[in-house]
Amino acid sequence: MKREGYALWSIGISPLGCINKPAEPFPYELEAEIRAKYEGALAVCDDGGVVMIEKSLLNDDTLQRLNRIEMQEDICFYCLDTLKWDTKKIVCDKAYLSETDLLSKVHIQQLLELKKPLD
Repeated sequence: MKREGYALWSIGISPLGCINKPAEPFPYELEAEIRAKYEGALAVCDDGGVVMIEKSLLNDDTLQRLNRIEMQEDICFYCLDTLKWDTKKIVCDKAYLSETDLLSKVHIQQLLELKKPLD
């Protein structure tokens, strides 16, 4: 998500833990500011976390970028789960670009789509 330039933000830590302590009320002014910015926004959630995409950025370009991210994740998870490659081989070496004989036709098509420029 950072690579695509979407805003990532977080305040504090997880409210879950072995000891729950009473917390101060969330500041009203900050709540109003956040609500104004993100009301009607889209939350994209996965194993790596959550990102909010502001309503003003919900357009065809953002959808195309999200589809590309999903394609990339499909290929990476296939290489990790099915081919049992290690993370270095997938993320750093991008071996799926050269060892394409191990990929399905769908993955090959996704790689072709990922090579197309967005801008």
